[in-house]
Amino acid sequence: MKKQSVVKRNRNLRQSEEFTAYAMLLPSFLGVILFLIVPLVIVVYLSFNEWNFAQGLAGIKWNGLDNYIRLFQDERVKISIANNLIYLLNVPITIVLAVLLAAALNKYVFFKKGIRVLYYLPFISSMVAVSVVFRNLFSESGPVNQILENVFNVSEPPGWFLSSAWVMPTIILIQVWHDLGNSTMILIAGMQGISRDLYEAAEVDGANGWQRLRRITVPLLTPYLFFLMVIGVMNSFKVYDVVKVLTGGGPGQSSNVLVYAVYHYGFKMYEMGYASAISVLVFLIIMAITIFQFAGQKKWVNY
Repeated sequence: MKKQSVVKRNRNLRQSEEFTAYAMLLPSFLGVILFLIVPLVIVVYLSFNEWNFAQGLAGIKWNGLDNYIRLFQDERVKISIANNLIYLLNVPITIVLAVLLAAALNKYVFFKKGIRVLYYLPFISSMVAVSVVFRNLFSESGPVNQILENVFNVSEPPGWFLSSAWVMPTIILIQVWHDLGNSTMILIAGMQGISRDLYEAAEVDGANGWQRLRRITVPLLTPYLFFLMVIGVMNSFKVYDVVKVLTGGGPGQSSNVLVYAVYHYGFKMYEMGYASAISVLVFLIIMAITIFQFAGQKKWVNY
């Protein structure tokens, strides 16, 4: 009887712990359903419809695959995809600079903690505020052009946000500046987990600093680099705020991106069904690239 009592008490305790665990997970679970799954289902449904939301729910009209067929014929969408692919350049640029900067901050710099905080500050700043600051810096009569004219004798400085040739490189520059500190801090955390014995052994074998970075640091930072790459690619296809504040997709459509196209069709043209189809396209592109990255990472590790 005593043994049965102990077994029953243990079972009740286990059930109580399970109930507590599920109760604590419930808010997060409901949040995922309400703010992720339900909106996704609604967007997918709307992508097969024609809807001007100003007409209310009664204005929803089923049009099948018409929105998706239109995607392949829409010049704005094609330009947006091309611009998003160009914008992806901010990811490798940020990662390369972050590796070099993290290596320097992890070893050679005095007052490391204070300097790390300074590098991290841009990342915690609002991208809208950062965009406004850079819009003033790179304006036609801004400090950057004044320095180019008066110090470097450049007679015709670039029209940073007014030139179709310069607008995407300038936006990429701003994104790199904003993200560099966060990527650097993540890589520094990874570097501090690498055993010093490896570096000492390599140094004894005659490896210089560049060889130690290339042969030891970078390979052992692969999980961190992979994380930064995945997050960077996802964020690159979700970019909107910097484009909205700085260029509004211009000049012409030279800085138009997919999420801004969603805004254009959904909230300017009131074509919510077609905007939903573009949103689904963004989701599928991000999912496909992420799957490809995971597959590539797995093959690289196995190799």
